[in-house]
Amino acid sequence: MIIKDKQIEELKPYIENIIELVQNDNVQEVLDAIDDIIVNNILGNNDEPDEEGIKLQKLYDEIFKQNNDKPFYLDDRPLNMFSDEELEEFKMKHSITDESLKIAKKEIAELRNRKKK
Repeated sequence: MIIKDKQIEELKPYIENIIELVQNDNVQEVLDAIDDIIVNNILGNNDEPDEEGIKLQKLYDEIFKQNNDKPFYLDDRPLNMFSDEELEEFKMKHSITDESLKIAKKEIAELRNRKKK
């Protein structure tokens, strides 16, 4: 899981066991804990987040993005390191569906485009 020390510090006043959650290395547990606080904030403010709720939503979004912008890996190699032929071979060897391969190829194209910029 990717989380910055500053983000942990910002969450400590809201989530007693944030260190434990981070140590469990399960980003969904951390996001769920933040989401619970955001929902309580919204419910306590006539169904609208206040400044604190907005701050927490931004933290949630940052942590989500940090952990979902990572490249996909196959056999300990990032997908953008595979040729199309290698991906086809991997697909056959591991019984990967065409849909999953399409998603992987899309991710590869996006990673290659990012590197060009």
